[in-house]
Amino acid sequence: MMPMDRYAAWRTLGILAITLSLVAIPGAGLPPSLDYRTYELSLYVHADGTCRERIDAAFVNNGTEPLEKVSFTVGKDIANLTVTGSRPVSVTEREANWARIIIIAFDEPVPPGEQAAYMIRFDTAQFTRVVGDELELRTTYKAAWPIADFKARVDLPPGYVLPIAENVTQVASVVVPAARLETDGKHLILRWDQGPLDKGETMDIFVRAKRPPAPAPDSGSSADGVSILVAGIITGAFGYALLVHLQARPSVLAGFSLDERIVVCELAKHDAPMNQNDLCRALGFSKSKLSRLLSDLEDKGALAKVRVGAVNRVTLDRTLKEACRRESG
Repeated sequence: MMPMDRYAAWRTLGILAITLSLVAIPGAGLPPSLDYRTYELSLYVHADGTCRERIDAAFVNNGTEPLEKVSFTVGKDIANLTVTGSRPVSVTEREANWARIIIIAFDEPVPPGEQAAYMIRFDTAQFTRVVGDELELRTTYKAAWPIADFKARVDLPPGYVLPIAENVTQVASVVVPAARLETDGKHLILRWDQGPLDKGETMDIFVRAKRPPAPAPDSGSSADGVSILVAGIITGAFGYALLVHLQARPSVLAGFSLDERIVVCELAKHDAPMNQNDLCRALGFSKSKLSRLLSDLEDKGALAKVRVGAVNRVTLDRTLKEACRRESG
């Protein structure tokens, strides 16, 4: 399990720490110009909270100079890095404060107008948090260059499902944004076909999953592979139908950011007001980040903060709380 303070630190670093930020370096040092034809981000999550990340990307050098190398920045907490390309490449690394900068140099520079592709893989625990039987994944991708077709997928650990019985807004508390669900009979797979991303545009992904309790032993029979496969397909189909149903109608949280939705949904779980420090621990946010989010939500009329002694008591607007719970079904 990842310690809460470590997880909170990664969340505080936000886009800079938990997303790839690609920078191209042309041969003559002139400003580069790249267009990514395809970019697919895949996260294969393990039950211990670690995951294997894979990035498949293909781009065109739209500049006027040959392109010698590209670089990307990740947090220091990665392992087993491998990089392969459609052209022979060499890889070097250097550290910069909190980050590791990975430089991919093409043995032969990419000429203007030509295409190149690469695949990056590494292990990390910086996107996930595991608490008991629940697992949370949260990441943000920021496009450093225009992308014509951006896709993402998350493979949950075997046996993990979406907690569809939660009494809070389903779309906001389980999967953001709503995803296409699939199953291979062993894993629940979430897919996003985002399409084009403009330079500087971001995509937030948040997933909360749960491992159901183990069934009581049955001395008379044992489950076979076909039963497990059918159960997985039914679970995936039901979850997908629920998310499509909820996405089809406007959400009461449509006007909130991802982080604001997470705060609202946590508050909606509780009948009584929450201590701000307890809310901070529950979400894994830093104190400064949570304070800023609460102030923004208070300005929007979503909640009220009342000072009681040395702490703030946070009360979610009753109408918003009731609407959140109605949306859960």
